[in-house]
Amino acid sequence: MDMPQIIQETGNSLAIFIIVIETMVLAILVLGGLYYFKFRHKTRTESTPSIPPALPIHSLDELAALSAQRDESTPLNVSLGDGEYKTDRCTAINKPFRLFGAGAVSTKIIATNEQPALRIENAKNCLVSNVRIEGAIHCTRAELTLENCHIVANQQGICIEADEGSIVTFSGLMRGEGGIAIRARGESQVILKPPYAISGEDYVVIDPKSEIQFGKNHLHPNPPMEQA
Repeated sequence: MDMPQIIQETGNSLAIFIIVIETMVLAILVLGGLYYFKFRHKTRTESTPSIPPALPIHSLDELAALSAQRDESTPLNVSLGDGEYKTDRCTAINKPFRLFGAGAVSTKIIATNEQPALRIENAKNCLVSNVRIEGAIHCTRAELTLENCHIVANQQGICIEADEGSIVTFSGLMRGEGGIAIRARGESQVILKPPYAISGEDYVVIDPKSEIQFGKNHLHPNPPMEQA
């Protein structure tokens, strides 16, 4: 075998070696990419907690009892169907919960005395959605979202009362029967998110350290405000 033939074979071997290396590198990159996206998807799935389906309940007493049994790290998800749910005492909640009604016209929570219909204390991540509430909602050191709700004041003439650093977000309809629609005290905050409407005969009362935010809304003019 002469010298030119040896050089030619060596060149072919080098070319084959380069192709093999490039193929291995490409395979490593592809496998690494697949592993990265699989790990990223798994991490997102594990970091996003699943929300269990709402458990049907039949009274506010049942809501209070189930809430008392829950761990604070996992909100209680419950639903109220069509109908009137009357209570002659205030339903007190101190754990996170989500209450879903069938609609602000068909699901009604009615307080039959002068006490608030719901009292939420020391609880965050609370939600009441698609419910009509006849009676006050009192929050103390709590965070509550009222979504698409219709609130009608009872004899006290107060719809939402936020105390001691509470944060309440509201959308829907509110009628204080010519009294106080919202009262915020003790560095509390009430956020009105469109769409919302408040009776023009009602007042909003806040102390100097509290705040009420009126989102841009076209359903009704904002009510008059008074300093507590």
